[in-house]
Amino acid sequence: MVFNRTAGYLRKEKKMNKDGWYKVYGRKVYVENGRVCRALTLDGQSTVYPYVGGKYGGLNNISGYLTVSALRSRMARGTVYWF
Repeated sequence: MVFNRTAGYLRKEKKMNKDGWYKVYGRKVYVENGRVCRALTLDGQSTVYPYVGGKYGGLNNISGYLTVSALRSRMARGTVYWF
């Protein structure tokens, strides 16, 4: 439990994933500071980075923005691309 001075109450500290490799839907994903940085191809031969579709077309690199749980839900929906 952590005391939040500005709000004046006790709250649970969010548990972040430790740095390292995780397996998400069969893909090995590397996490730093609780955020997904990169992954390996399904055959494990090269490094790929996560992208999502942009608002006006194209793709945006989201390396370092998504948590593992957010990545898992996006992969289930099929809205993450790997390049």
